[in-house]
Amino acid sequence: MTFEDLRRLGYLTSAEIVERRYKKGMLKGAPGFRTPTGKCELYLTLLERYGYDPLPGYVELFESSYSAPELTKKYLLILIMGARHIASYQSVGHNIPYLRELLPYPLLEIRSGTVAKYGIDERG
Repeated sequence: MTFEDLRRLGYLTSAEIVERRYKKGMLKGAPGFRTPTGKCELYLTLLERYGYDPLPGYVELFESSYSAPELTKKYLLILIMGARHIASYQSVGHNIPYLRELLPYPLLEIRSGTVAKYGIDERG
C-alpha cells in the first residue's frame, strides 16, 4: 500500500493489517525473502559464501566469571543492569514531576543471600 492509498482510504482495519503483514516476501512483487534462498534464513548462506560461520554463536565475555575467574576473587559482586522501572528508563523523565512521584529515589535490588552475607541494610 502506498501513502496515497492510505490517505485516500483514511484507515486500515486490524484484519487488513494482518493480511498485509504476513504475505510471502513482505515486499510487493518479491518472490520470497531477499536472501539467496528466498527463505527466512537462520543459517546464513551469504556469510558461508564469504567464508564466515553461517550460524549465530555465543562468545564468552573476556571479563566474565568463567573466562577470568581470578577477577571474582578481587571483585566479589557482579552488577547486572537488566530490569528497569518504566518511570526512570535510561534516565529519561527524571525531571517530570509525576514520574518522580512514582520512583522518587534510585532503586537497587540485591539478592537476600548477598544482603545477609555482607550485612547490608536499607541505609547501605
